[in-house]
Amino acid sequence: MHSHEHLVVLHRWLVDLFEVEAVFRNDGMMPTRTQRSADKKLGSPDRAKLVATDPGGAITVLSGGPVDPSTNRVLVPEIKRPADLRVMNGIDGNGAVRLRWLVRGSGRVTITYRADKGGTATLECGIE
Repeated sequence: MHSHEHLVVLHRWLVDLFEVEAVFRNDGMMPTRTQRSADKKLGSPDRAKLVATDPGGAITVLSGGPVDPSTNRVLVPEIKRPADLRVMNGIDGNGAVRLRWLVRGSGRVTITYRADKGGTATLECGIE
């Protein structure tokens, strides 16, 4: 995945409650996961993982999921394992995926997007 990615802390809801959004782009012609692979459940889905990297920080991921472009909302939030999202359809060629997490706390985080066909992209940022 030839990618240009960026991270945005969208909104501070409370003193220690934040919405974090990451956009991962696939500038290549090939998708990171074909529709056939997704339909037949072949191979592994793409994954996006948000982890706290600051030993002094305390961050809890409350929910997360892909953002629906038409509503600008996470329609199906992941509650059980919100820090480790599965992106079942991957990223289309010359496409992008927006992911959003609701986190409590502050400190540094790393977001890693892994795709079998596209490689790995990593972002780091501080939440304060």
